Amino acid sequence: MTKIKLNRRLILVLSSVLLLYCVGYAVCRVNRRIVHYTASVDGKCSFHDVDAGDAKMDGTLAAIAAFYTPLRYVELAFWKIAKPAGSTCS
Repeated sequence: MTKIKLNRRLILVLSSVLLLYCVGYAVCRVNRRIVHYTASVDGKCSFHDVDAGDAKMDGTLAAIAAFYTPLRYVELAFWKIAKPAGSTCS
């Protein structure tokens, strides 16, 4: 195989792995294995966090949250832009 074909195959494999990683994160969010917490004071957002769900449900939630830490930080950055501290929580 030529070098170009190997590069294309590598890009295809890496993009497939990234896609599966993102889909896995979405499944965890839908199933509430990873949840978004918001704290408010007087109806205004003061804190955001994206963390493992209720620990009573399953002992593996902390490991799942640790595995998806990069996407948790991306989502946390989104929430800090979409609903910054001091904005109304709804």
